[in-house]
Amino acid sequence: MQRVRFEGGSAPGTAFVTGAGSGIGQASAVRLHQLGYRLGLFDRDADALDKTAALLRDGAESVCVVGDVTSPEDLREAVDTTRERVGTIGACAACAGIEVLGPFTETTADQWSKVMAVNLMGVVNTAQAVLADLQASRGAFVAISSDAGTQGFAQWTAYCASKHAVIGFIRAMAVEFGPMGLRSNVVAPSMVETAMAERIFAEIGPDGMVATTKSIPMARLACAEEIAAVIVHLLSPEASFTNGLVYAVDGGETSGIVG
Repeated sequence: MQRVRFEGGSAPGTAFVTGAGSGIGQASAVRLHQLGYRLGLFDRDADALDKTAALLRDGAESVCVVGDVTSPEDLREAVDTTRERVGTIGACAACAGIEVLGPFTETTADQWSKVMAVNLMGVVNTAQAVLADLQASRGAFVAISSDAGTQGFAQWTAYCASKHAVIGFIRAMAVEFGPMGLRSNVVAPSMVETAMAERIFAEIGPDGMVATTKSIPMARLACAEEIAAVIVHLLSPEASFTNGLVYAVDGGETSGIVG
């Protein structure tokens, strides 16, 4: 049997982050940058990407590319640009996502198509675009699911379906590419203090916000930096034997019912 000795990891390389213009993606990009990673930042919102870039210190080795995760061509071009400008990608965080709320009977086919295109196929497209780099570098891939990816929520059928699918996809990636040294993991947060949460609470109202908070044993929402810390850990060499994990960062919400 071959024995592998863990030496504590190596110097950071290049990381690629989708949804880097805001929320968890932005927080992940900032944390990766602080640790010395070179960055490829991808988002459909150019102004948001500029705000993320402004959070990085002067002289940062990073490249910002505007595009849509529903477009395999946009992602391939972004990955090519990142490789050419800052090096072969060894870590990827797929953070882009959207929400769709409402009764199942009122959720349209277009809404179903859109949420699956972004939340599931956006992750698939990202994985396909970075796969060759990650295989070459024996790197790591992390996708964002949700507590809605491990349980069901009324009024969230399309969103739940998309986030459950992300977990299935990543588990299959872990099995298929783990033997080649490529690690694939999922982070599944509960509600996080982001612009998406603000939109959701504006829709469900104050009572919904109170109910959401009460469902979490720690009695608060997460901040984006707390989720980013887990993402960056899973991308790092310190997590070298972590593969196929669904990491719930939810304050204990999925552990049971708060009395």
